[in-house]
Amino acid sequence: MRKTPLLLFLLPFLFISSFLRAQEIVDVRDSVNSRMFHHAEIYSYEDPKGLLTFKQITSDSLSGKFKPSLVSTPQSRNSNSTFWYRVRINYPATAKKKYLLEFFDQSIDQITAYVPNKEGHYVVKNFGDDLQFDHRTYDHKNFEIEIYPAKRQVSTYYFKIKSVQRADIIIVLRSVDFFIHYALREYFYFGIFYGMILVFSFYNLLMFLAVRQRQYLDFIVYILAVGCYQMSIDGVGFQFLWPGYPGLNDYSVGISLYVLSISSLVFTRDLLYLKRQSPILYKAINYLVIARSLWLVVCFIYPRFFSYRLLELLPLSLSFYAGIYIFYKGFQPAKFFALGYTALFVGFLFKLIIEITGGKFNINVISYYSLSFCFIIEMIFLSFAISERVRLLQIEKLGVEHQLELDHSEKEIVRLKNEKLEAEVNFKNRELSNVTMHLVQRGKVLSKIKDDISAFIKKHEIPQSSLTFKQLIKLIKEVEKEDEDWEQFAMHFNQMNTGLFEILKSRFPDLTSNELKLCAYIKSNLSTKEIAQLMNITSKAVEIGRYRLRKKLQLQPEVNLFEFLMTIKADQKV
Repeated sequence: MRKTPLLLFLLPFLFISSFLRAQEIVDVRDSVNSRMFHHAEIYSYEDPKGLLTFKQITSDSLSGKFKPSLVSTPQSRNSNSTFWYRVRINYPATAKKKYLLEFFDQSIDQITAYVPNKEGHYVVKNFGDDLQFDHRTYDHKNFEIEIYPAKRQVSTYYFKIKSVQRADIIIVLRSVDFFIHYALREYFYFGIFYGMILVFSFYNLLMFLAVRQRQYLDFIVYILAVGCYQMSIDGVGFQFLWPGYPGLNDYSVGISLYVLSISSLVFTRDLLYLKRQSPILYKAINYLVIARSLWLVVCFIYPRFFSYRLLELLPLSLSFYAGIYIFYKGFQPAKFFALGYTALFVGFLFKLIIEITGGKFNINVISYYSLSFCFIIEMIFLSFAISERVRLLQIEKLGVEHQLELDHSEKEIVRLKNEKLEAEVNFKNRELSNVTMHLVQRGKVLSKIKDDISAFIKKHEIPQSSLTFKQLIKLIKEVEKEDEDWEQFAMHFNQMNTGLFEILKSRFPDLTSNELKLCAYIKSNLSTKEIAQLMNITSKAVEIGRYRLRKKLQLQPEVNLFEFLMTIKADQKV
């Protein structure tokens, strides 16, 4: 029981001693090719005003204020402060390999390294993306510092870091041999990645020239923006594209990310036919494009806002949702679109987790380049989506062409039928005209014979023959009154105007047989004189018949009787 008070007394000291223990030392061994500094191997101190010198920071009063990192990858988040970092390395003179320190985050603006040389004196080296690229020790996208064995073996390295944007302090100890091997392999993978982007771009350009679909241009802009964004965050853009203009490093990531977001939204809108399939999503994307453009203007005014990359989750989520929604509606190309954005969404969420946890999961090359891998997967699936869409367009095009062929065939059949009907109508019209003219001519002949006989009787006054001539005149009149002429005309007329008389009788029951005859003659466009001869009446009687017919048909004075009869079709419903 007496031991309990003693333990309670010692616990606070044990707890405090855990924080006061010396910084962990990293041993350099020939068997170790690469090693990342993490947690208690990295100590840091924040200088809010950025006025402390190296002599002050190494003094006893400030040396004890350095604190160990609580995460695997420390970060400098306050752009107004200067951060000091310290690592301790045991690099014995007996080591056979040469080693260097590499900073993974090539976006750090200013790094001042205080490196002990072989004599134990500190050498100052300045580097960062505020300096031109040829200022670096190695022609590599990252920052490398050569280290040397020291007399006291254990050496302390200090790094003064100042950056406008958030900086990841990823420090890796590498042997020079391994660094060369690793760098060559890394640039080989870069070549594959950016080569794929160029191949995708060229292929889609050829497809655009072949099928003239705007989505191919949208996709080209998108994947080129992905390439520019990756080159900006990887540092190879600064190395190969603008090595003499370090000022572009502050804007290259933000601008390329803006183009990436906008082209992604436009590609989503056009590929998924949102204007037709979902007008609400179509408007939402258009509004987001405007909002994202305004945010770019704000970032130019306040450059530190370029580091707020989590806002890109909004356009990414909208495109992802649009793909799932349109696929749910049955648009098959959206399946590959949704799969591609699923991969990208997973990569973005992983980067978000790294951001929230302070780099806890940013432990190796795979985690560092995870978003690049997801971009590759996304580009492959998006290519499938475009191909599927083109395939459906081809099927639709073939269907339309087949339908056009059917329509053309049907039109040709209709045209032939119409030509046949037109020929039949013309033939019947000629028949009707011939019959009409024959009847009119016969009526004229009979009328002339009758008139000539009457005149002959009056002139010569032949009593013995008067009875015979009168009988002949009577016979002619009886022939004129017979309906054989009408029946012959009606037969041909009905062939041209089937059911016309039934329609007239149905609509106008008061019409007499003579008025129906008059309608037929008028519809045949015969003159008053010709009608009079066919009906064996005078021209005045025909005019009177016209007047009565207009009354029964209830026609206004301005309505032409012939035009009215022409409007009555033979197939018109009663």
